[in-house]
Amino acid sequence: MLMFYSHRFEGRFFKERAVIAHLPSTIRNAVRFASCRQLISSSTLFRNVPKSLVNSIVVALQEQLFLPHDVVYASGDPARYLHFLAQGTVAVFLSTGEEVGHLTDNASFGEMGLMLREHRHRHLESVVALEVCEIYLLERRDFERLVRPLPRLYNRIRAAAMLRAADVSLMEWKDAYNGYDRDYSFENVRPTSPTSSTSASTEQRATSKRINRKKNLNV
Repeated sequence: MLMFYSHRFEGRFFKERAVIAHLPSTIRNAVRFASCRQLISSSTLFRNVPKSLVNSIVVALQEQLFLPHDVVYASGDPARYLHFLAQGTVAVFLSTGEEVGHLTDNASFGEMGLMLREHRHRHLESVVALEVCEIYLLERRDFERLVRPLPRLYNRIRAAAMLRAADVSLMEWKDAYNGYDRDYSFENVRPTSPTSSTSASTEQRATSKRINRKKNLNV
């Protein structure tokens, strides 16, 4: 039955949620658990980790929906969660406001601010939903509780965070001078869709305003 609901409604976000909502609670929980387990296992950060750890992470996850143009987090925000993108597309922006790429289904993000004390545990980048996004959040305290006791895994995730942070710093430095034409380093990233310069700049200004409003609310 889990396989049926997983494949029958694949890619039909609202229909899937409506169907699952009418299932008995035991089956509904089993469907959610199976979907989240696959989401965590497919993340490059947690690939090939013990199933027991994956199950513990799934239990700790919090689900959140974001509508188009919602700011998931802004550059400089305190990093409270590791994010797992189950469905949808988000755009990634440098602190300069430059859009550098899109993240799609099964991507994970937010570990840079979560892991790196040298950045005061704050996000280096901004992330904005481009469509309805289903995102699962792993709170920092749960991440520390589950991953910190496993030094090899913890150090691997920290190394990935440091690599991404170096990429972000390099992109911002080059963007300030001659521009930057390299794809963003996050997994599942795809370049931004080409649009006319007028519409692209208008949308970018609007997004920057939304990000700045969120920053002001968090001050």
